[in-house]
Amino acid sequence: MFRWKIVFWTLSATLITSVVTAALFHWQGLAEGNGARATQEVLVHQDDLQLTQHNLVDLLAAIPLHNRLSRVNLEQGVLDIDLKISDASVGAAVIYEDIAELGLFAMERTTNLKQLRIRIIAEDRWLGTSPLLLAADLRRGEFSVSTAERLMSAGNKGLEENLKQEIRLMETGLYRRNFTTPKDPS
Repeated sequence: MFRWKIVFWTLSATLITSVVTAALFHWQGLAEGNGARATQEVLVHQDDLQLTQHNLVDLLAAIPLHNRLSRVNLEQGVLDIDLKISDASVGAAVIYEDIAELGLFAMERTTNLKQLRIRIIAEDRWLGTSPLLLAADLRRGEFSVSTAERLMSAGNKGLEENLKQEIRLMETGLYRRNFTTPKDPS
């Protein structure tokens, strides 16, 4: 009886070791695959990235945005993007972050875009309307990493006038009423 217990425990230990080793090799393979993918993304950032009709969807889908892309058009170095906001709880900070992310992509990562036009549209499912909230017109040579940083750090307060001019931001009355905090009267 004692001999069978030793055999049982030896086989159990061998089986557990085999399963753990197989799992570790599997996870290591996944980690190496992710490492290769991360390396590939870094290389894409370093290369001269040409935005075309063929890679437009894949590249834009990889940008971390809070709001969803509604319409995209690429024509003669000008990229037009409509972002749709369907959640009423979205604040101005989220909108500014999306503009910054799209600006960094278009003006810093690509080499063939000279202009990025962004429209932010509200989606009112109850009324079936999509009113324009704001629009921005970013141009190569005028949009920079520091511009993006200023947009990302703006929070839910309104943007400074010089930043609005830099990105040619136009706000509708609907946007001002719903997304900017009122200035302190004191």
